[in-house]
Amino acid sequence: MALGTWRFYFVLSLMFLGSACVDITINNSSGTPDASTTSSGTTSSGGDGQAVPGADPAPKATKTITLRGNLDETAVAVPWSPADPDGTANFSTLVTVYDSLGDAIPLDIYFCKTDAASAQSGDSGDWTYHIMTDGGDLTGGTFGTSTEFAAGALRFDQNGALISNTITMNDFNPRNATNPQPLTFYFGAGTATGGNGIDGLTQYAATSSLYFVGQSAPPH
Repeated sequence: MALGTWRFYFVLSLMFLGSACVDITINNSSGTPDASTTSSGTTSSGGDGQAVPGADPAPKATKTITLRGNLDETAVAVPWSPADPDGTANFSTLVTVYDSLGDAIPLDIYFCKTDAASAQSGDSGDWTYHIMTDGGDLTGGTFGTSTEFAAGALRFDQNGALISNTITMNDFNPRNATNPQPLTFYFGAGTATGGNGIDGLTQYAATSSLYFVGQSAPPH
C-alpha cells in the first residue's frame, strides 16, 4: 500500500478515536509497544528513582534493601578490615539504591564469617556484614575512597536458620540529598522475632550465593 494511503488511514483512525485517551510508548526498533497504559493513557511503570511519563515525577528514596540466599557454613573466618574489604570478606554483593534526588548510589555489601570462639552458645556460626560506598556519594566523604557507613551482625542456629540481624551502625548521608536517609536491611525474619529464619539469608554447608537482591521505596 502506498505511503499516502497509510497516512490517510492513520488520520481516519485518529478521527474515529475522537476524545479517547491513548498514549502508547514505542521505544524499540520493531515499533511495537513496550509499555502498558493506564485508563488515562499514560504509562505507569518504572523503578525507584526514575521519572516515568505520566507518573508523579518526584523520585523515591530507597528505604529497604532485601537479600535472600545462603552464606557458606564451612567458610573460614577472617578478620575484617575496611582498608582491604575484598581481601578480608568471605562474600560480597552489589546493590544500587537511590537518594531523595533520584541519584543512583552503588553499595558494596561484604559478609565476614566470625571466629567460632566468638559465636554465641547454640549458634552454628555467626557473621558480620559491612556496607560501603564511594566517599564521593556521602556528605563529608572523600571521592575515590571506599567508606563504611553501615554494619550488622547475623546469628544462625544449628539448622542454618537466621536467628537475628542486629544493626551495629547505620549512618547513610547521601551528598546534597536529604540525610540521614534511613535504610532497613531485611535479610529475613529471624526466629528470635517469630520468623521461620529461612525466608532471607540462611547458613548451610553450600557455596555462598544470592538468589534475590532488591531495594524498595514507599509509594508517593
